[in-house]
Amino acid sequence: CGYCNEFDKTSKPVPLETLRRVVDKLHELGTITLELTGGEPLLNPHTVEVLRYARERGIPRRRMISNGFLLTREIIEQLNDIGLYQLSISVDGVEANDTTEKVLNQLRKRLPLLEQHAKFRVQLGAVLGSTNASDATAVVDYAHAHGFHTNLNILHDADGQLKLPPAALAGRQVPLLTCLA
Repeated sequence: CGYCNEFDKTSKPVPLETLRRVVDKLHELGTITLELTGGEPLLNPHTVEVLRYARERGIPRRRMISNGFLLTREIIEQLNDIGLYQLSISVDGVEANDTTEKVLNQLRKRLPLLEQHAKFRVQLGAVLGSTNASDATAVVDYAHAHGFHTNLNILHDADGQLKLPPAALAGRQVPLLTCLA
């Protein structure tokens, strides 16, 4: 998606020793939460090791934002073992379209693995601007029905500008915001 920037399929992963030095510096600065984002952090072969190292260094909260596509029971167990605090998954709608595949119907085989095995907090984020109000509501309803937490994200471009359609900016989709509150 346009708002992600790291750990893609073409960039070389940052070396593990460099990532450890970053964690050391964050620990030295008193960081209490380390959140791995991306692109997709699970494309980086060092993700679990970095989170483990952060735990060993005493960073109390370790979080990650993922698209969820690479989740397996084995990875979930590894994340349990390192004491992941929270996994957030952005969900851009219900059905795949020309813009995105990060949708509920693509995640339906991964989300039950989280429901059954994750010992950490799982949060699904409905992305307003990449989907319509009905789809965003469906994402929230699915999350609540399966014991996940929710949040509302607003899609923006590389300049930080809102990408909401004019109807949403005019307040015509206020019921969505009400149902997500």
